[in-house]
Amino acid sequence: LNLVPLSFFQLEPDTRDPYFQQWNVTVQKVVAGVLSLEGAWVGAKGTKVEFSRPVNVPLPGPGDIQARRLWPRFASGSYVENSAYSTYNAFQMKVEMRAWRGLSWLSSYAFAKSIDNLSGDVQGFASQDPNNNNGEKGPSDYDVKHRYVLSGNYALPFAKDGRGVFSHFVKNWEIGSIVTLQSGFPFSPSIATDVANTGTSQRPDRLGRGTVEARTLQRDFDPAAFRLPSAFTFGNSGRNILYRRGFQNWDFITVRNFPIREQFRLQFRAEFFNFTNTPSFGGPVANIQAGNVGQILSAGEPRDIQLALKLIW
Repeated sequence: LNLVPLSFFQLEPDTRDPYFQQWNVTVQKVVAGVLSLEGAWVGAKGTKVEFSRPVNVPLPGPGDIQARRLWPRFASGSYVENSAYSTYNAFQMKVEMRAWRGLSWLSSYAFAKSIDNLSGDVQGFASQDPNNNNGEKGPSDYDVKHRYVLSGNYALPFAKDGRGVFSHFVKNWEIGSIVTLQSGFPFSPSIATDVANTGTSQRPDRLGRGTVEARTLQRDFDPAAFRLPSAFTFGNSGRNILYRRGFQNWDFITVRNFPIREQFRLQFRAEFFNFTNTPSFGGPVANIQAGNVGQILSAGEPRDIQLALKLIW
């Protein structure tokens, strides 16, 4: 009877709870009683965060992987320890107008940077070198450098007290929208083969920047800037060194209210999600050994229109 080597799970004996620190410094100014201006520096730091580090992984080298493990009778396992960390810093700006002559809007912008050594894979199995957690330090998977959002609502002032046929069609309308512009999320160029011969996920060697001046769907980044590492070595390319394309979206809504009684009204809503039908492209094929490396093969949802009637009381 031949048994497959078993994986295992360990906990650090003196494991402790992670702790997180948050801070901010904010300056706010109200102008003319209706316009609020705000600027802030926001920061956060995660210390001794839980991380499942792969163990019983052999060092790079030739020969059978299983025979070179520290405990050859077992497969790779995981060791839960407090070795992860994270930092976040951002400048945030907000301009807000509240209910001025039927118009209210909010404009916000954030310039941020988030860095950690664990968001690539919370379970740790994506670590290239389990003996070097700092080698995974890089931008967080959710790092967004720039994000701008403009939202607003306007109760149209036309024919508020009108009683004619024309007034019946143009009064009690509201419009609103949300415009979102943000830069893309980071990603890591990868390889499919186990060059180091360790049984872990690995990255290529980096020869250049990897970016291209004119991004196309067929060539979103430069694969020639990466190559396979030498035999039995880890690649020198870092985690999350390139960024996907940004995101642009405009949601628009128009509303007509029909008063019925003092406490009742019927509301017609026409909602347009991704109003301009702007494509939100997915990430490129990151495996430099793939035939379609650098190509974008997916996109987000197209324009979506939703009509609804709503009774409010």
